[in-house]
Amino acid sequence: MTEADQATGEALPMSTTGVTMAATKKCPKCTRDMVALTLTVDGDDRVLRSCSHCDLRQWEMSGGTQTSLAGVLQELTASQD
Repeated sequence: MTEADQATGEALPMSTTGVTMAATKKCPKCTRDMVALTLTVDGDDRVLRSCSHCDLRQWEMSGGTQTSLAGVLQELTASQD
């Protein structure tokens, strides 16, 4: 439970089971290493790849298919229903 949840006395339901590190890839924009975080949403992984040098952000679905932040947020919202 976060501090915000403690302040309201409620925990928001989440469909995520955790965040883990994923394999790194090179940034397609500047060729530096990207940090990768895996978010599990209802049993399916979503990977955020982020470049600290040029600030590029990319989201991937399982299998490497590109998706958007809006798509990931929509999935999270739909899983709350």
